[in-house]
Formats: sequence, structure tokens, C-alpha cells
Amino acid sequence: MSKQIGGFEIVRRLEAHAGAASYVGRNSTDGALATIDVWAAEVPDAQARFLERATGAAALEHDHVARILDFGIDGTTSCRIEEACDGETLETRLKQGGELRRKTAFAWLAQTARALEYAHGMGVVHGDLHPGMVTIRPDGTAVLRGFANPRTTGELRYRAPELLRGNPVDARTDLYAFGVLLHRLLTYRPGRHQAVPRRLKSATSVSLKDLPADFPRRLLPVLEGCLHDDPADRPGDFTSVLGALEAAAHELTATEASLADVELRGRVPGKDGDSPPSLEKVAAAIKRPSRSRFRRRWLTFATVAGTALWLGGTLWWSKGSPAVAGSDAPVAGEAAITETERPGTAVAMPDPVPSDDVASPANGTAPAYTAPSRPTPAHSASAGTGRLALAPAWHPEITVSVAGREPVLLDRRRVFEVEAGVDHVLTFELATRDYQIREQVVTQVPSGRLLETPVPLVRPGFLRVAPAEESARPVFVRIGDEAIGWAPIEGLQLPVGTHVLSVFKNPTWRPEERIDQQIRVRSRQETTVQFDLESEPPALIVDGQRIEYAPVDEEPAP
Repeated sequence: MSKQIGGFEIVRRLEAHAGAASYVGRNSTDGALATIDVWAAEVPDAQARFLERATGAAALEHDHVARILDFGIDGTTSCRIEEACDGETLETRLKQGGELRRKTAFAWLAQTARALEYAHGMGVVHGDLHPGMVTIRPDGTAVLRGFANPRTTGELRYRAPELLRGNPVDARTDLYAFGVLLHRLLTYRPGRHQAVPRRLKSATSVSLKDLPADFPRRLLPVLEGCLHDDPADRPGDFTSVLGALEAAAHELTATEASLADVELRGRVPGKDGDSPPSLEKVAAAIKRPSRSRFRRRWLTFATVAGTALWLGGTLWWSKGSPAVAGSDAPVAGEAAITETERPGTAVAMPDPVPSDDVASPANGTAPAYTAPSRPTPAHSASAGTGRLALAPAWHPEITVSVAGREPVLLDRRRVFEVEAGVDHVLTFELATRDYQIREQVVTQVPSGRLLETPVPLVRPGFLRVAPAEESARPVFVRIGDEAIGWAPIEGLQLPVGTHVLSVFKNPTWRPEERIDQQIRVRSRQETTVQFDLESEPPALIVDGQRIEYAPVDEEPAP
């Protein structure tokens, strides 16, 4: 085994399996640590799939996804270099047998689901999700690693049935593995081995007898849907899964607050020989209201219903009057897009935005809506609002414009309140002296939901153009239709993707003195191009590979 892989020095070995091994590497340039995974004796078809998956995964930029720094193949060996994540894996945490708070489990599940939702939106599937692929950072947040694995090396019980039948991996494979992970975390008991029963094709629902009594009932449909044997019966994406997780987490928070409030207001120990009620009795009392409470609820319901009928009759009788025709109702499509500034980083389960913390992205004082001067039918009112959350971008000058509004800097976490159930165009842009990029995405926010939306702008790559020999004369360089300048060129930022590099012996643009070559730029990596125009034929050396230039004879004019 070589002590050097690419620009990384091997420090130590982490683990080894049959034909595969993992190492800790150190970047020779900046000393940053990385995880290096190597797979040997790979067949050509598997290597082709690995390169395809790794190319897509290398473009992922998310707070809860470990970045892929480099990848490649050498003969029958495949290699992936991934940023090192401080902390220990979730599998290690579970094997240690310590206590796991339900709120913490919800946070880790939500962060993992957000990472998978983002990756699926970018067309990337994990395919090997299990607790060993989730690392818990020192700050308590979860990060998902292991994208673009050429082999499925995880635990057998996390593999979807279609993988066992030899079918290809897709997004529904990740949903099945996430269902198993959800079951394991929410049924976790310290010191007990949790065996996850596989669903049978004849089963119509998850058996409640296999779940603890405190399992969140709101998550039963999610668990059942993810664990279906047939991939077609699983959810289409992680949107519904995230919604159920957030709702269950809010219910858990409310329940903990109610129990704490009852406990604080309980009897004083030792008074009249009584002791304070246990938490089990308090919870049972909350779930079973007394008869007097039922009577009060019935009287309240009757009063409210009678008042509603009286108001409805009055409105029907006076229909058409400008005073009651809904002149203050907002016009459909005019619901405001407001932005809430909340300092700090994103949290797993954000609290609802208070009403006095909402401001317009333009001037911070816009009202929730503008009252039109014409009557508006009741059915044209907005279907509700939702919230759109954007994490801080990788560059402080990246801006976002929501539905054509004034651009807002993504130098910190931003939360927008938007109309629910309609398409909103988000325009992300970065325009600096050296780098310009612009992307647009269309999204919808469900009513009453918080949707985490990733920033689609990926970090640029870098281009270096230099002569193969110091004595070679300089050349003029163009990228596509843009003139760059005379070589040598160092650290030129370029968008990720394929570009046409043109090299001229002089800037007169004569075709016979021009060499065109396609180059591929990867995020955060440098592409090196050297030119040797004195050789016959002329050649370019792209990342160490010599490419001789063979001009194509032009067809005669008709």
C-alpha cells in the first residue's frame, strides 16, 4: 500500500474488510485530515457505477453531509477521499449502552432525513444507510457520510428487500433503511439488543405489540410506509417523513412542559400525610379528563356553535353589503413573503417564529398583507402560510430573492414566511470580481410547515494554466467566449462542470494557431493545464495526462 494517495499522506488504518480498507489521511497542502476508502478487485461495471455516483455526490454541499474531496480509479482499485468528521459514529453511541433522550433521537433523525432529502433533490442516492454511516459531532449534531459506496457494506437488516433480490438502488432504498433506523432509535433501551423484525408481504400494518407503549403514534404511518416490501408502496420522498418528525417532536416538547407544570403545581410532600403523585399518575390524569371537565367542554361547544350559527345567519342576511362582504380579506396571490432574522446556526427542531419577529426582506416594516379596495370572495383567500428556512451559505455575499423580492444576503440563517401551496421561485446569486454564478429553483411550502431548503450554488473549482517548460513562450487563454489573459494563470475560479479551454499562440484568433480542449472542473479542486506548443503535434497536459492536438480539416465551402 502506497504511503501517498493523490495529495494525501496515509496516517493510519481505521478498519479493513474483504477487499476494502479505510485509512486516515492528511492533506499535504494544508494538513487537514480526511477519510480514505479503498476497494480492490472491482469489476469494470462496478467502477463505472462508482464514478457516476461519486461525480454526483462530489457536488453535495450540506451542513449534515460529509464532503467528498476526491475520487478515482487505478486499475481494479477504486478510491474515495472524504472529509474527516470529528466525533464517533451513531453505531458506537448505541453500542456503548448510554441513555438516549427521545428529543436527541428526534434531532438526529431529522438531520439525517434533511441530508437525504437534499441529496435526493440533487439526484444522488446513498444506498448504504446504517448507524455506522452517521457521525455525531462534538456539538451533538449528526453528519451523514459514505455516499458513492461501490459496495453495500452495512448491516444486513438495513438493506431493502430489493437489494437482496439484486435490483438497483434508488431513493426508496434509502427510505427503507431510514425506517429501520427510526425504529431502532425510538425503541432503543440501554443494554438491550434491539432486533428489528422485517415486514412480511402479507402484513398490512406494523404490529403494535412489537413497539413500546411510548412509541409516538404519529410516526406509525411513517414507519409502516418506509418498511413496505414493495418499493412502490413507500413514500415518494422525505417531505412527509420530515413533517411527521417535526410534529412528533413538537408534541413531545408540549407533553414535557405539561408534565413539568403539573409537577410544580402538585401537593407539597409530607402535607396531610400525602406524597406528590407520580409522573405515571399525572400522565394518566391528563389523558382522562374528569366528568366536570367534559361538562364544561360540552357547554363551551354549545355556546360557540350557537354563536357561529347566529353570525352565519347575520352574514347571509346582509350578503352584498360593503361592510360585511370581506373588503379586508387579502387577494389570492398577495400573501406577503416575510423574512425572520434569527442569529446563530440552524437547529434540528426550530421553534415557531413569534409574531413580533417577522419583517419584510426589503425594509423590515411591511404588513402581513395589503388590504385591497375591492370586495374579495371568501374562496379566494390564501390557503395558509408556511415557513422557508435557508442555512448560511458558504460565501457571505451569496444572495437569495424569493418570488422576485429584494435580494437578501445569506450571511446567516434566514427564515421566510411564504404563502403555502403555491410555486415560489428562489433566485440564488453570487457576483464577485472573480466569480459569478446564478441558479433558480422552484419550491412549494405546505401550510403550517417549516421547509429546509439547501443553497444550490456549489463551491467553484480552480484552474491553473502554465507552460510545460519554463523556456516556452506565453500563450493567450480563453474559457468559452470569455478572454482570460496571458499564461501563466493561477487560481482562476470556474463554475463546476465542463468548459472549453482555448489556447492561442497570439491573440489574433486565427484558427490555425488555436488549440481547443474540453476540461472538467470539480468543486474545490484545482485543474492543471500545461501546454507544449513547440512539439509536433502540439499537446496539452491536463492533470498529468498528455493530449495531442489533431486539427480537423475544414470542409470546402459550397
